[in-house]
Amino acid sequence: MKRFAVATAAVAMASAAAWADKPRPAHPYLLWTKKDVAEIRQRIETQPWAKKAYDEMLTTQDKQGDEIRNLFRYAVMGDKAAGDIERKNLAKWVKAPDPLGASIEWRILAYDVLYNDLTAEERTAIEERLKRYITYANEPGMAYNAKLFNNAVNYARYDGENGRYTRTNWLPNIIWPWKTSSNLAALALGDEGLIRETWSTPASMKWYFDEYLADHGFYMEEFGKMVATPGAMLMYAMGARNIGLDDLGFGYTGKGGATMRGHIASVIDITYPQIDLGSSRPMFPQVTIGDLRPYPPFQYTTVRGYYADGKGGDALWVQAGAWGGTTRGNSQQWDGDKTEKLSTRQWFEIGHRFWPDAGFDYFLAQMRGPNDDRYYPQLYWNIDPIDPAKVKPPVRKSAVWQGRGMAVLRHDETASAWTSPAPMAALRFTNEYAHHVNDQLALAGYMAFNRMILVNPKVDPSYAFGFSRSVRSHCSVMVDGHIKVDDWGKTGSIEPKFTDDCKTRELFTPEVKFVAARTTQRYPGVDETRALFLTGEYMLDIFNCTSDKPRAYTWLTHTYGVATPDDGVWRESKELADLIPQLTDERSLATDGKPWSIIARQVKRADEIADHPLPDAWFDRKVGVQIRMLGEPGTTAFLTRTPHPRSGQADKPAARPIVDGITVVATRQANATTFAALYEPFENDTRRIESFERVAQSSDAIAVSVRGKGFSDRLLVRYGEKAADPITLEGNGERFVFVGQAYLRVSNDTVTVRGDVREMTLRIGDAKPKLLLNGKTAKATISDGVLRYAP
Repeated sequence: MKRFAVATAAVAMASAAAWADKPRPAHPYLLWTKKDVAEIRQRIETQPWAKKAYDEMLTTQDKQGDEIRNLFRYAVMGDKAAGDIERKNLAKWVKAPDPLGASIEWRILAYDVLYNDLTAEERTAIEERLKRYITYANEPGMAYNAKLFNNAVNYARYDGENGRYTRTNWLPNIIWPWKTSSNLAALALGDEGLIRETWSTPASMKWYFDEYLADHGFYMEEFGKMVATPGAMLMYAMGARNIGLDDLGFGYTGKGGATMRGHIASVIDITYPQIDLGSSRPMFPQVTIGDLRPYPPFQYTTVRGYYADGKGGDALWVQAGAWGGTTRGNSQQWDGDKTEKLSTRQWFEIGHRFWPDAGFDYFLAQMRGPNDDRYYPQLYWNIDPIDPAKVKPPVRKSAVWQGRGMAVLRHDETASAWTSPAPMAALRFTNEYAHHVNDQLALAGYMAFNRMILVNPKVDPSYAFGFSRSVRSHCSVMVDGHIKVDDWGKTGSIEPKFTDDCKTRELFTPEVKFVAARTTQRYPGVDETRALFLTGEYMLDIFNCTSDKPRAYTWLTHTYGVATPDDGVWRESKELADLIPQLTDERSLATDGKPWSIIARQVKRADEIADHPLPDAWFDRKVGVQIRMLGEPGTTAFLTRTPHPRSGQADKPAARPIVDGITVVATRQANATTFAALYEPFENDTRRIESFERVAQSSDAIAVSVRGKGFSDRLLVRYGEKAADPITLEGNGERFVFVGQAYLRVSNDTVTVRGDVREMTLRIGDAKPKLLLNGKTAKATISDGVLRYAP
């Protein structure tokens, strides 16, 4: 601490000399310049919607956001009474003991807005306080300074130990607000030398873009925790641009490509197409991972939407004490105050102002009220109302994000995808993230027909422990879960490990989106590959596990609704009671190595809850999924009920969820196994797939056929260490020589092939199709109902 204070003092002296002849910027300039103030005031005076919004600002009873409201009223409309309130808050804050809270952006903004009305003594006191704040709040590992921080409950464990930071050894939602406030404080002081020094300090703003944010700007905690930080970062970038330091904000690109625009736009990258709520204002959910995820049928959201009864809508503010207050207070662990943070809605308003081509306006238009013909923004950000008829939906492609450890597969990659029933799926890789759960190689969600189809349920209150932290609550495979261990997550058994040993490959074409991930370290001693083929009709899921000794493999997937098993002999059982005791209503099927399936329908339960938030029309769509699995000796299949959420209070049962979760399980014991599952989502209880069969299989590859009304597909994939080498699979009168993976669709006039297929013998019946190999016509021979390709 002393070393950093001395260094900061030296920097301050050097900067004073270097910038003595350079005029300081004229206040205000952080959020609003004089030009902004004039433009916004003109809006209020000339545009009815803005006048109405300002009148509502004067009469609102909502205390959230009152600091920025007061400062806005003073700066833009000259409301002295509102300014006096914040001046008193500022005076009180200056006298508070060190350390100040993590989130002091509204006090810094008050200094900027009220600057010209403050006395010289008041300015000096505030400026000295801000400089002192920078010395400790921006110090790497600052929470370990026991002279300032009460660590009685180990508060420091949320910070980078000894000032060393990685993407996963600290919690940005708690610690990063100290850094954003430090940088905003330096910006408000107007000293370029101090601004740049604060920005470039290890673990400060520059480091965040260079080292922490992944890919083009992904947050590296669970996505639900991101709400604590982007608002202050956007304020900083706005202020930096206003005083000519855009290279420190909007104009900066981190070493890995992260930018402020990419950081905010990453929210769109994980957004699903719209989800039906039975109303005119649908929900747009997000890929949801981590320990605070919701229970089915919904996920965290980019656009919350409205239910048919009018409830819903997107909040303007988020707040929590753990994310930093204005002052520390007396709490041993958390900050003693709360500071409102800008929500996603306001990030998108700011984003639309600075990047009008990014598509933020499309999602803002979806956030409008049920009776609004336009989206009416906040006055703060100086943007116009948004007409839904004039917005241009952003385009998002399927992608593999290695830094974030995730793949997103979108069948529809056009601008119309957001309202399309086309499917989307996400796959988690194996690297670690903060506030993680054991979701390595898990499906992170699958949607189709504007409904979530597969989700990973959380049932424990507050943070995820036990079942909710375990791989058991994820669409994945558990290995040797019967081996008991004591772990801090209270899962009670061996769990998969996080590892950077994860090799991926992908094939994205109009017909199919393919991704595969392989690791040997999720469960050391087990070579695992998970491969997904997403088409418009179904998703094929191949999960291979190979070991040199017998293992207990447990395949799990989670959906919801009312389930019906196939015609096999399913019986009541308690075989999973020791392995996954949280599951109930268990039925099992000894498959005898034969294929099996279940159907889950999103329909009303026989004893449905009263005042259900979803209308009859939601259930009447009869959306659901049929889950099929190819047979393999030694397989036992289970159909169970996912545990309901718990209230966390022993004397208060949790409210019954609006849907019942369904957990489907398959168990095997072997050295090696391949789970080959097919998910067919459907609407109106109408299914198209007629057969799902194994064509051929070896120890490290499989070929399957999927036939349905209007299509006949072959899907081939090789797994393991030789996936990049050619392999031959032959069966059912068909033969394929290929590398890695391939997809074939047979119709009467065309055989479409995607992937590296070297040779092929394919049964086509009476058809006389042409062969299209990766978009180009290829020469093939046809005789006796067989197409042969052998260049």
